Amino acid sequence: FGMIDTSIRTAIASELVSQSKLDADALRVLTFNDYCDSLELIDCARIPQEAMVEALQRLLPAGLLVLKLDHAGRCFGGRVVDVIVENCNKNNSNSNNNSNNNNNNNNHNNKLLALSVGGAYLFKDEDAARLMEASADHLSSISFKACPSLGFKMCRSIVTSHKGTLVELAFEDLNLTKEHLMHLASGDALYNLQSLVLRQMQHVDDQVVESLLDKIGNSLEGIDFSNCFLLTDASLEPIRKCNTHNTLRALQLEGLKNLTEIGLETLFTQGIPHLPSPPTLRKINFNGCAVTDNIIDLITRATSMKRATDDGNNDTPHLSSTMGGGLGLVDVNLGSTTKITDHTMEHLAATSSGSLRQLDISFSPHITNQGLGFLVDQCASQLSKITIWGCAQISDEFLDGHSRTRDASLEIEGAWIKNHHGGRR
Repeated sequence: FGMIDTSIRTAIASELVSQSKLDADALRVLTFNDYCDSLELIDCARIPQEAMVEALQRLLPAGLLVLKLDHAGRCFGGRVVDVIVENCNKNNSNSNNNSNNNNNNNNHNNKLLALSVGGAYLFKDEDAARLMEASADHLSSISFKACPSLGFKMCRSIVTSHKGTLVELAFEDLNLTKEHLMHLASGDALYNLQSLVLRQMQHVDDQVVESLLDKIGNSLEGIDFSNCFLLTDASLEPIRKCNTHNTLRALQLEGLKNLTEIGLETLFTQGIPHLPSPPTLRKINFNGCAVTDNIIDLITRATSMKRATDDGNNDTPHLSSTMGGGLGLVDVNLGSTTKITDHTMEHLAATSSGSLRQLDISFSPHITNQGLGFLVDQCASQLSKITIWGCAQISDEFLDGHSRTRDASLEIEGAWIKNHHGGRR
């Protein structure tokens, strides 16, 4: 297993999960050879902490760079943190001893670069704080989901220890108060952030968003505030302001019921004084938001525009003459947006026919067979998936009538009636 590709190892682990066989013995076999640069397990519920400690004692010194554990349960706690911290301290000591060595190649061997942990109920706040402090000089990607004990000590350690090393920060379903979140904006830890994810965080409000975005420099590429139900239109202006250098490419605001049509139109309207141009997005998720055809028109126009200069304050947008040349939306989720119609399909066809790969219009009742069929006919072969759950109006007229009915590379997910044609589910 030590010499196989990470994707193969991950696939084997996933198959073991599906058979309820990913336990201590299976983990020992998966990590038998010391070298493994990435360990990604989608369900660790059957793995005890002792087994994870044993695995990491072998893998970390050998060069483990990425550790992703979902449904971590009892496998990630204080003893696992001890192993990671001990390895970090050894690396820091070795780095200090070799600081004057001319043979230093500036590699990241033996240093954990990315950590993602979900559902770890043994993962305590003080352990997270120790981990943040020990890994501050090299850990660039942090993702914590549904770890109920994390709180202020972790946030404080991120602020005091990380000085611009963080590139990705993702918190989902954590019991962080507004005070905890505001403390993240009290230092420079977020300055070089490229991706900020705060999903299903009950205390994230407009003030938190404004404060955090104000501390991020000019490199933010992705924002995800999905299901942070306190957010209103007041959060949209800080989102636009943080895009002064036109770096933002992904915006996910799923489930934000307090956003209005006027607020979203303002976010994407060109030529507003004292605001940078609207973001040139590649991925959008406005599932359940107050999105209209006009808003999609504004988004697609901004997305298909080239800038005459890279200066965010003086850029001059103009419509691209080569829509298929890489510009346009790539991943679009407009599920449960009940006001969009076939005009949205026309906007996507006009601006994103050469880029669109995935489209979700589930529970959008005003998209017709003709509108969706027109989009499919206009798009190139890179379009690989359309999701239409809850669209009872989409019938065999589309499913059997569009230009790629026998193309197995196009998956139609959510079709109620199945037949022999490829690419249908």
